[in-house]
Amino acid sequence: MNILGEELENRTVLEIGKFTILWAEFEKNYFNNNCDANKIWEFSLTHSVDNKILKDFSKELHGRTEYFNEDIETYTNFNLIPQNAHRPKAEYIKIMRDFINLDELVNSDWICGALLCIYRIRNNLLHGLKELSELNGQIELFKSMNSVLENIRRK
Repeated sequence: MNILGEELENRTVLEIGKFTILWAEFEKNYFNNNCDANKIWEFSLTHSVDNKILKDFSKELHGRTEYFNEDIETYTNFNLIPQNAHRPKAEYIKIMRDFINLDELVNSDWICGALLCIYRIRNNLLHGLKELSELNGQIELFKSMNSVLENIRRK
């Protein structure tokens, strides 16, 4: 599918469309259409996601650090949170870094880390910070984010 002169695979457009719908419903249902990092933290205390799904998403993000040949701190500080983006609190950035470097799931910080990463990717996508030419290479990223959003449940 040609969008603005860039040839995107139909499955990429489908997965990003699915993500957009899932995020819109997530934000509407849980945050009254007004999500932010503090609200994500509060949400993570009372909700859960299957550990395998969280690990798969963490591995996908970790793979992106390897793809860019960056350490997790650099990837978090420059890819997830680009220069012109609103920076979350340092504690939230640490939670995101810890999630990407996931070894064992032990508490709600991992859910918070996953959702903060998804929130950052959502912001980057919808504020034009993602390059159209790179979207086909991110289909697995969107699939893993969609799995997290689809699997959210109350504790």
